[in-house]
Amino acid sequence: MRKLITVAVAGSLIGLTACTAPDKSKETTTSKTEAPTPTKTKKVEPETPKSNSGEFTNAAFAYPIVADGEVVKTIETEKFTITVFRTATGVTDADERYKDPDTGVLLLPAGTPRMAVNFVLTNNTTETLDIGTISLQISGTHPDWPFSSIPYLEESTDWFEGLGLHRSEIDFGADAEMGIIAPKESFAQSSVWPLWDGPYNIEMKLVGKDSEGNLDHDNPLFDLTEQITFKP
Repeated sequence: MRKLITVAVAGSLIGLTACTAPDKSKETTTSKTEAPTPTKTKKVEPETPKSNSGEFTNAAFAYPIVADGEVVKTIETEKFTITVFRTATGVTDADERYKDPDTGVLLLPAGTPRMAVNFVLTNNTTETLDIGTISLQISGTHPDWPFSSIPYLEESTDWFEGLGLHRSEIDFGADAEMGIIAPKESFAQSSVWPLWDGPYNIEMKLVGKDSEGNLDHDNPLFDLTEQITFKP
């Protein structure tokens, strides 16, 4: 008897469940949601070396100054300020011709670290200077180099020129009087050298003209040696 009552109740419950109207108070109302607004992503431009070219006024006879990269040293002389830039670094694409004199092994094979160095000279006087057409003389030595001066890397010329740099400061195609530098005007001379750790001893000399318009080799505008370290 208990069994029948239990089944009947269970059946009633099932029927009740099936026939009971849904409780609207418990219904979940789905509100209309708007699609999220796309977030605007700021475009990141490739990083380029800082340019300092706007800080210099180009002398009329000189190639345009490219003063990009890292300032590694500023040198003050009586008549000129010399700003030394390391414009760019990289590795060589081809062997250079230099060999160890004892073993014959290449000293600068492809893959050698290299750097473009740029020397920007600014007339810091109140007078116009005349250096004629004799280029600024720059040479360097380093403990890791067995010869008398650090070589210009001939096989890196395309890379070097692609940076807009020049080995000579004088543009002989310019429509200007050669070697005339007004106050605060600048010119630059550059090179591409092997990049080593430790100090480079760099010699710089610039000859001007005397009162008669002749090159005055005995009294250069400056003749100095500076020690500069270019960290790899």
